[in-house]
This record gives sequence, C-alpha cells and structure tokens, in this order.
Amino acid sequence: MTTPVYLIDGCRSPIGRGNAEKGVFRDIRADELTVQVLRALLQRTGVDPSVVDDFFLGCVGQHHEQGKNLARLVILLAGLPETSPGCTINRLCASSLTALQLAVDSIRAGTNRLVLVGGVE
Repeated sequence: MTTPVYLIDGCRSPIGRGNAEKGVFRDIRADELTVQVLRALLQRTGVDPSVVDDFFLGCVGQHHEQGKNLARLVILLAGLPETSPGCTINRLCASSLTALQLAVDSIRAGTNRLVLVGGVE
C-alpha cells in the first residue's frame, strides 16, 4: 500500500527584475533568499526543524559562494540541526519538479516522513 503524501504549505521569495546591473536582487545571493523563504515557511507552519528528514532543492547553476551542495548550505544557514541532510538537484529546467518528485517518492517508499522541497535560480 502506498503511503499518502500531502503538500502542507508553500512559500516563495518576491519576484524582481533579473539584470546583473539593474536587478532588484543583484546584491543578494541565491542562498540568502532561499534561507529567508525556508525560515518563513518553518515559522508559518510551526514545523519543528528537528523532524525534517530531508531537503531537496532544485538549482540549475551553482556557482561561487553557493558551493557544491546549495541545499546543505541553506539548511545550515537557516538554523536547522547539523544532522539535517540536504540534496541539490540539477536537471536544468526540471530541477525543482525533480526535487518534488524525489521527495514524494521518498515518502511513498517509507524512507522519509517530512521533506522540504524548493527551487532556486
């Protein structure tokens, strides 16, 4: 029998002009924006960060300060326990959709119970 999967809530950053010289968020790194969204989501839902089993983050292009695993960086910057895992998925335009599908599959398989999913850039 398949475990039912529920989407509890959603949250996103504001939308701004995407221009390296004139863009609203040109001086704010992607990880900083993602951390703010994650913190807001956890606060709004009241989810205890210690019960989060995993975090899947779709990201097309990790570079510079984003390091090699942006999801893990975001988890730590957002204040989740150091034991919290994070997995960054790069499947170009389908990165966030793939992150969501992996989260659903991990819950259906019984591997995880509560997974955070996101996308950036």
